[in-house]
Amino acid sequence: MSSVPPAFCTIGAVAPAPPGPPDSAALPPPAALVIRGGYVLTMGTIAGARSLGLGEVTGSLTPGKRADVICVGTSEPNLGVLTDPAHMLVTAAQPANVDTVIVDGRVLKRAGELTTIDLPQVRSDAQRALAGLRARVGG
Repeated sequence: MSSVPPAFCTIGAVAPAPPGPPDSAALPPPAALVIRGGYVLTMGTIAGARSLGLGEVTGSLTPGKRADVICVGTSEPNLGVLTDPAHMLVTAAQPANVDTVIVDGRVLKRAGELTTIDLPQVRSDAQRALAGLRARVGG
């Protein structure tokens, strides 16, 4: 057993308000389900693939399976004290922390830069589409 404390993710749910005037003091606290970070990653990978009937095709890094892989940098302050990687990925990682993305063998992001998308062109296309939409609706 590891000496590292368990990783936790909380999922909140607010109960329906009781009848009568609103009184925040009378409401029960949000219910919390505590799940270890590693379990959350499992749900998003192999368990997710299995639930979609794709467990034999993807969901784990296994020879012969299709895979999407991300490499997350840990030098930013939000991940600076990396005590439990699963916990940090689930609770603290942000899109800016993603250094590399490989989808089905294709590198889509390397060293934090997108490799297959021309961002200035996408921005220009979006602006042109918005102008066309506004012209059609009179805005």
